[in-house]
Amino acid sequence: SAINAIAGSEIDLGDKKKRHVYLGSITQEGSTRGGLSQKVLIEVIKKRLGGVRSCYERTLRAKEDLSGRLDVEVTVGEDGKVSKVDVVEDSVNSPSLTLCIVDKVKIWKFPRPEGGEMKFRYPFTFVQGL
Repeated sequence: SAINAIAGSEIDLGDKKKRHVYLGSITQEGSTRGGLSQKVLIEVIKKRLGGVRSCYERTLRAKEDLSGRLDVEVTVGEDGKVSKVDVVEDSVNSPSLTLCIVDKVKIWKFPRPEGGEMKFRYPFTFVQGL
């Protein structure tokens, strides 16, 4: 099941072009025992979006036309700490942005999942605007 959390985070580098980081839909992987509600996952991601945004801002300074989608699969351990982050789709094609985001997601902390370890998939969409 998935839930939409369309909440853009606008980035302005002072050149009149607007860039956005959009939150997508969470997909929980059915193969794991534990779980957290979609609402809880979204709350944590929204609180941590600033780190992802800073990665995008930093990368934009070197490559202004950067856009695309980065999907990550996040494994949350029994203790609520992220134990693994896998990139499952990357149309951004920026190794520095991907590495920065993976490093940020690795330090996210969630409440302890009910029933043990859980996985979810999450897309970040980076859009260029006028």
